[in-house]
Amino acid sequence: MDKKRNLYLIGYMGTGKTAVATELSALLLRPVLEMDALLAARAGKSIPAIFAEDGEACFRAAETALLKEIATGSFPPAIVSCGGGVPLSSGNRELLKSSGSVILLEASPATLWQRLQGDTSRPLLQDKNSEQDLAAMLAVRMPFYQAAAHLRIPTDGLTPREVAKRIRAELETQ
Repeated sequence: MDKKRNLYLIGYMGTGKTAVATELSALLLRPVLEMDALLAARAGKSIPAIFAEDGEACFRAAETALLKEIATGSFPPAIVSCGGGVPLSSGNRELLKSSGSVILLEASPATLWQRLQGDTSRPLLQDKNSEQDLAAMLAVRMPFYQAAAHLRIPTDGLTPREVAKRIRAELETQ
Protein backbone atom coordinates (compact mmCIF):
# COMPACT_ATOMS: atom_id res chain seq x y z
CA MET A 1 0.00 0.00 0.00
CA ASP A 2 1.36 3.38 -1.02
CA LYS A 3 1.21 5.71 1.97
CA LYS A 4 1.69 8.70 -0.33
CA ARG A 5 -1.67 8.14 -1.99
CA ASN A 6 -5.22 8.49 -0.75
CA LEU A 7 -7.61 5.66 0.03
CA TYR A 8 -11.01 6.65 -1.29
CA LEU A 9 -14.14 4.96 0.04
CA ILE A 10 -17.02 5.23 -2.42
CA GLY A 11 -20.47 3.72 -2.57
CA TYR A 12 -24.13 4.42 -2.16
CA MET A 13 -25.44 6.11 0.97
CA GLY A 14 -25.76 3.63 3.80
CA THR A 15 -22.92 1.36 2.73
CA GLY A 16 -20.88 2.51 5.74
CA LYS A 17 -18.27 4.83 4.23
CA THR A 18 -18.00 7.12 7.25
CA ALA A 19 -17.99 4.36 9.87
CA VAL A 20 -15.55 2.20 7.89
CA ALA A 21 -13.25 5.21 7.34
CA THR A 22 -13.04 5.70 11.11
CA GLU A 23 -12.22 2.03 11.70
CA LEU A 24 -9.72 1.95 8.83
CA SER A 25 -8.04 5.05 10.23
CA ALA A 26 -7.44 3.23 13.52
CA LEU A 27 -6.05 0.17 11.73
CA LEU A 28 -3.82 2.03 9.27
CA LEU A 29 -2.95 5.06 11.40
CA ARG A 30 -4.01 7.49 8.70
CA PRO A 31 -6.20 10.59 8.99
CA VAL A 32 -9.78 10.65 7.70
CA LEU A 33 -11.24 13.27 5.39
CA GLU A 34 -15.04 13.22 5.39
CA MET A 35 -15.99 15.09 2.22
CA ASP A 36 -19.59 15.88 3.23
CA ALA A 37 -18.46 17.24 6.61
CA LEU A 38 -15.81 19.42 4.95
CA LEU A 39 -18.32 20.73 2.41
CA ALA A 40 -20.87 21.53 5.13
CA ALA A 41 -18.22 23.30 7.22
CA ARG A 42 -17.06 25.39 4.27
CA ALA A 43 -20.62 26.34 3.33
CA GLY A 44 -21.58 27.02 6.93
CA LYS A 45 -24.72 24.89 6.55
CA SER A 46 -25.81 21.29 6.41
CA ILE A 47 -25.84 19.19 3.24
CA PRO A 48 -29.68 19.24 3.16
CA ALA A 49 -29.55 23.05 3.47
CA ILE A 50 -27.02 23.29 0.62
CA PHE A 51 -29.30 21.17 -1.59
CA ALA A 52 -32.40 23.18 -0.61
CA GLU A 53 -30.88 26.65 -0.84
CA ASP A 54 -28.22 26.32 -3.53
CA GLY A 55 -29.33 23.26 -5.50
CA GLU A 56 -27.71 19.96 -6.34
CA ALA A 57 -25.64 21.42 -9.21
CA CYS A 58 -23.96 23.88 -6.85
CA PHE A 59 -23.30 21.11 -4.35
CA ARG A 60 -21.78 18.87 -7.05
CA ALA A 61 -19.50 21.71 -8.23
CA ALA A 62 -18.25 22.27 -4.67
CA GLU A 63 -17.78 18.51 -4.27
CA THR A 64 -15.63 18.36 -7.43
CA ALA A 65 -13.56 21.37 -6.34
CA LEU A 66 -12.86 19.71 -2.98
CA LEU A 67 -11.96 16.43 -4.65
CA LYS A 68 -9.45 18.29 -6.85
CA GLU A 69 -7.85 19.77 -3.72
CA ILE A 70 -7.62 16.34 -2.10
CA ALA A 71 -6.33 14.64 -5.26
CA THR A 72 -3.65 17.24 -5.93
CA GLY A 73 -2.14 17.13 -2.46
CA SER A 74 -3.68 20.14 -0.68
CA PHE A 75 -4.32 17.71 2.19
CA PRO A 76 -1.95 15.03 3.49
CA PRO A 77 -2.68 11.51 2.17
CA ALA A 78 -5.76 10.24 3.95
CA ILE A 79 -8.67 7.87 4.04
CA VAL A 80 -11.31 9.85 2.17
CA SER A 81 -14.98 9.13 2.78
CA CYS A 82 -16.58 10.37 -0.43
CA GLY A 83 -20.15 11.49 -0.81
CA GLY A 84 -22.28 8.99 -2.71
CA GLY A 85 -22.44 11.19 -5.80
CA VAL A 86 -18.70 11.83 -6.21
CA PRO A 87 -18.10 9.02 -8.76
CA LEU A 88 -21.02 10.05 -11.00
CA SER A 89 -18.83 12.50 -12.94
CA SER A 90 -16.27 11.05 -15.35
CA GLY A 91 -13.80 13.76 -14.33
CA ASN A 92 -14.21 12.80 -10.68
CA ARG A 93 -13.72 9.12 -11.50
CA GLU A 94 -10.46 9.97 -13.25
CA LEU A 95 -9.29 12.06 -10.27
CA LEU A 96 -10.12 9.28 -7.84
CA LYS A 97 -8.34 6.56 -9.80
CA SER A 98 -5.26 8.62 -10.58
CA SER A 99 -4.64 9.86 -7.03
CA GLY A 100 -5.30 6.83 -4.87
CA SER A 101 -6.86 3.45 -4.34
CA VAL A 102 -10.64 3.47 -4.78
CA ILE A 103 -12.60 1.06 -2.62
CA LEU A 104 -16.26 0.49 -3.43
CA LEU A 105 -18.36 -0.47 -0.44
CA GLU A 106 -21.41 -2.43 -1.56
CA ALA A 107 -24.64 -3.50 0.11
CA SER A 108 -27.87 -5.02 -1.12
CA PRO A 109 -30.94 -2.80 -1.53
CA ALA A 110 -32.56 -4.64 1.40
CA THR A 111 -29.61 -3.84 3.67
CA LEU A 112 -29.51 -0.22 2.51
CA TRP A 113 -33.26 0.19 3.05
CA GLN A 114 -32.91 -1.20 6.57
CA ARG A 115 -30.03 1.17 7.34
CA LEU A 116 -31.57 4.28 5.75
CA GLN A 117 -35.26 3.97 6.49
CA GLY A 118 -36.42 7.08 8.34
CA ASP A 119 -33.14 8.97 7.77
CA THR A 120 -34.22 12.56 7.08
CA SER A 121 -30.68 13.94 6.73
CA ARG A 122 -30.17 12.73 3.15
CA PRO A 123 -31.61 15.04 0.50
CA LEU A 124 -31.84 12.40 -2.23
CA LEU A 125 -33.98 10.16 -0.01
CA GLN A 126 -36.69 12.73 0.65
CA ASP A 127 -39.01 11.36 -2.04
CA LYS A 128 -37.89 7.72 -1.85
CA ASN A 129 -40.55 5.77 0.02
CA SER A 130 -39.67 2.15 -0.63
CA GLU A 131 -36.90 -0.35 -1.00
CA GLN A 132 -37.77 -0.47 -4.73
CA ASP A 133 -37.19 3.30 -5.08
CA LEU A 134 -33.81 2.92 -3.41
CA ALA A 135 -32.93 -0.12 -5.56
CA ALA A 136 -33.77 1.82 -8.73
CA MET A 137 -31.48 4.70 -7.74
CA LEU A 138 -28.72 2.26 -6.78
CA ALA A 139 -29.03 0.50 -10.16
CA VAL A 140 -28.48 3.81 -11.96
CA ARG A 141 -25.39 4.62 -9.90
CA MET A 142 -23.74 1.19 -9.73
CA PRO A 143 -22.06 1.32 -13.18
CA PHE A 144 -20.39 4.61 -12.21
CA TYR A 145 -19.23 3.20 -8.89
CA GLN A 146 -17.87 0.07 -10.55
CA ALA A 147 -16.05 2.12 -13.20
CA ALA A 148 -14.20 4.04 -10.48
CA ALA A 149 -13.34 1.13 -8.19
CA HIS A 150 -10.05 -0.67 -7.84
CA LEU A 151 -11.51 -2.92 -5.15
CA ARG A 152 -15.07 -3.96 -4.22
CA ILE A 153 -16.00 -4.94 -0.65
CA PRO A 154 -19.47 -6.15 0.38
CA THR A 155 -20.72 -4.75 3.70
CA ASP A 156 -23.92 -6.78 4.20
CA GLY A 157 -23.98 -8.42 7.62
CA LEU A 158 -20.59 -7.00 8.65
CA THR A 159 -19.60 -4.43 11.24
CA PRO A 160 -17.55 -1.43 10.12
CA ARG A 161 -14.55 -2.96 11.93
CA GLU A 162 -14.92 -6.23 9.99
CA VAL A 163 -15.14 -4.32 6.71
CA ALA A 164 -12.04 -2.28 7.62
CA LYS A 165 -10.11 -5.48 8.40
CA ARG A 166 -11.10 -6.93 5.02
CA ILE A 167 -9.93 -3.78 3.27
CA ARG A 168 -6.62 -3.85 5.12
CA ALA A 169 -6.10 -7.50 4.19
CA GLU A 170 -6.86 -6.78 0.51
CA LEU A 171 -4.52 -3.76 0.46
CA GLU A 172 -1.69 -5.79 2.00
CA THR A 173 -1.87 -8.28 -0.88
CA GLN A 174 -1.61 -5.60 -3.56
